[in-house]
Parts: sequence; structure tokens; C-alpha cells
Amino acid sequence: MKKLEQQNEAITKNLSDLAPQNNALLAAVETLKSSAGSPVNSSSELVISGIPSQVTSDSHSINSNMLTLLDCEQLASDVLDIRTVSHKNDLSTATENRVNEFLMPFTHRLYRKAKEIAKAHKVKYIWVMNGQVYACKGDITDKINIATEADLDLLKSN
Repeated sequence: MKKLEQQNEAITKNLSDLAPQNNALLAAVETLKSSAGSPVNSSSELVISGIPSQVTSDSHSINSNMLTLLDCEQLASDVLDIRTVSHKNDLSTATENRVNEFLMPFTHRLYRKAKEIAKAHKVKYIWVMNGQVYACKGDITDKINIATEADLDLLKSN
């Protein structure tokens, strides 16, 4: 009986020692939630978006693959619901989607100068990708990386 009382006292002491740590942890979690940029509605919900509709034929396999990728396979048994929400694309397939990139002032000036030179020297394509200006004189020629104004001379050469 004394052994049981000793264990009970030890457990009570451990609980009283852990209570301040638990309160500090709860306060830290609340601070993180309040400082988050987006509101935290549920701590038990994972939303995966942006998966193309061609891929989403089997949402359960996507779920297991995503958990494997996140190295959380043990959570597969905890998944209660999987739903697929599809959004109708109003754009026809004939239209081209172009994405405008924000360019630093130097890169923007370089791009504009490259376009001017391209008109005068029959350069077919000028484009920006990942903050870099590229040019191509024809369909089967190699792309030219234009990193400085000195590279603009490459457009003038034939």
C-alpha cells in the first residue's frame, strides 16, 4: 500500500512540475497563432490545392502520395475525409496565358534596349524568364543570355 502511495505522490509531483511548462507552451502556441499572417481556423485540417484535374482521378492515392512526400505516412489512418473541389476554367484553350514578371530597374532597361535592337537587327524573340533577359534570332538558334549591356552587341552580330 505504501508503494502505491509513493507512486501516487511521485505522479502528483511530476504533474505539478509539468503544469508551468504546459502553460508556457500553450502561451507560446497562442502567440504563434496570433502572429500568423493568415487566421488559423483548424489545427487538424490540411488543404492541398493546385493539383491539375488530370491528376486528381484518385484522391486517395494523391492523399497517400502527399503524406509520403511530407514524410507523414503515419497520419494516413487519421484522415477522415477527402474531397475534390474542381473549378471551371473560363479561358478557352486557344488563348495564351502570359505571366508578367516584376523586373528590377536595370533588368527592365536591359529588356527594353534588347527589344529596340531586336527590331533593328531582325531578332525574332526577346523574353524574360526568372529575372534574366534572353533573345533568340530564329526558331532553331540557341538562346542568348543578356546579362549586361555588353551582351546587347551579340544581338547586333549576324
